Formats: sequence, C-alpha cells, structure tokens
Amino acid sequence: MKNLDKSITFINALKKEIKKTDMEEIDFNIYDKISFSIHEFSNKMGSLNTFNTKSISKYFLDFQKDVLSLYIYIQGKIVQKQEDINTSTYMVLNTMIVQKKEQIKGLERLNEKYYQFK
Repeated sequence: MKNLDKSITFINALKKEIKKTDMEEIDFNIYDKISFSIHEFSNKMGSLNTFNTKSISKYFLDFQKDVLSLYIYIQGKIVQKQEDINTSTYMVLNTMIVQKKEQIKGLERLNEKYYQFK
C-alpha cells in the first residue's frame, strides 16, 4: 500500500509539473502508432483467474514490466532525431521510466523475500 501511495503522489506531482511545461506537438503518424500500441496493450491485458497471493504478486510484477516496456516503446517512437532527447515529452517519459523501474525493483525484492522468485 505504501508503494501505491508513492505512485499516486508521483503521478499527481508529475501532472502538476506537466501543466506548467510547454509540451511539444507530436507528429500525427507517431501519435497514431503510439495510440495503436496503447490500444493493443489494453486489449491484451488478461484477467487474473487465481486468488492466491503468490500468483497475484507474479501477475502484478509481470504487468508492471509490460507497462515499463510500453513506456520505453513510446519514448523510442517520439525520438526521430537526436534533438528529441531534449524535449519535455522525452524528459517526462524518462521520469516515468525511472520511477517504474524503481517500482519493479521493489516488487522483485518483495517477491524474492516472500515467494522466492523475481
């Protein structure tokens, strides 16, 4: 629950920061590819058919890894030229990626401690 609170605080702080920032426009073709990937991601999310804590924890860890992969994919799509790594959009995604990696490490430590898996 502590991690969930941290995530909510992080997202709210990030939203406030984004509102203050002048975000760049994204090319429509890039936006379309990103939008399609997000749609595919949301369609592939399965349901959890078990209720034991080990399976739930593994499912949640795998889901968070998939979210990280999606973030990295999106960040890669917005980089069309070298200068794009200096854009606000890139920086926001980079912040989200770093935070997601920390979240995953915490989940892996938890799973190692209680369930002996990463």
